[in-house]
Amino acid sequence: MRTSHVLTIPCEMVYWGRLPAEPRRLNAQALCFRFERLLPVPVESVHCVSTTLPGGETLFIGIEPERLQAYCAAQTGMGPGTWTLVPDQLPDHYTAGGITPDAVTRLNLLQGSFEPAPRRKLRRLTAAVMHCGFALAVILAVIGIERRADALRTHTAAVQSAERILLVEAFPGPALPSAHPELRLTAELRTCEQAAKSPAATATDVAAVLQQVWQSWPTALRLQADTVSASADRIVVAPQRPSPMRRSSLAPVQRSRHPRQATVLNPCRRRAAIVERPSS
Repeated sequence: MRTSHVLTIPCEMVYWGRLPAEPRRLNAQALCFRFERLLPVPVESVHCVSTTLPGGETLFIGIEPERLQAYCAAQTGMGPGTWTLVPDQLPDHYTAGGITPDAVTRLNLLQGSFEPAPRRKLRRLTAAVMHCGFALAVILAVIGIERRADALRTHTAAVQSAERILLVEAFPGPALPSAHPELRLTAELRTCEQAAKSPAATATDVAAVLQQVWQSWPTALRLQADTVSASADRIVVAPQRPSPMRRSSLAPVQRSRHPRQATVLNPCRRRAAIVERPSS
C-alpha cells in the first residue's frame, strides 16, 4: 500500500492573509486578486493556496515559486511519496483571532505545478474511471431504452395485426390492396349512423297500416281507388270517380244500401288526403 509523507514549512517563509466573508461566491482567481492587496509583491509572482474558515472567511498563504522549489530541494525527506507540504503552525495573531490550528492542514502547497507526479497520475486515473463508469451507465441505459422500445414496437405490430384479422373476419369483402379494414369499419359505422337518423329506421309495417286504412275506409264514399302508393312514412290513396256507365250500374246498389242518402260528387278527379303513419 502506498503511503504519503507530510512535510512542513516554517510559517515565517510564507505570506499570510485573511479575507472577510463575501456576500457572493467568488472564484479562485478573484480571491487571489483580493489577496494581492495584502502582498508586497504582485500576486502573479506568488504561488497561492487558500482554505475557507467556518465563518465564511478565506485564509490565504503564498510563497515565491523559486523559494518553494529551493526549500523542497533542500529537504532530505522530500520524495515521490511526499504529497503534502503545510506550514508548521499558525501565526500568533491568527490564533488569537479565533482560527483553529487545524486550518494549516488544509493549506497544502504541493498543488498546481508543484503537485507530485504520483498524485497527479492517481487523480487523472480516478477521473478517467469516473468518466468511464458514467459513459458505461449511459450506454447501458440507452441499450435498455432501445430494447424496451423494440419490445413495444413488436407488441404494437402484433396488436395491429390481430385487429386487422378481426376486422377482415367481421367485414368480409374483396381483398384489394387499397381496401383497408379500418376504412371499411369507418364506412360501416357511418352507414349505420345515417340509417339510424333516417325516418325509415323507425318505420312500422306498411302492410299492417294499409290494412287498418282499408278497414276504416268509409263505405258511403262513391269513389274508386285509382292508385295506392306506400312508403316508409306515408300512404297516398288517389281515388277516381266512376265512369257514367259504371256509375249507373252502381246507383241501384247504392240506393238500396242508402235509400235516404244522395250525394252529388264533382265528376273531376280528386286526391284523397294523405294518411300519415302513426308515430312509433
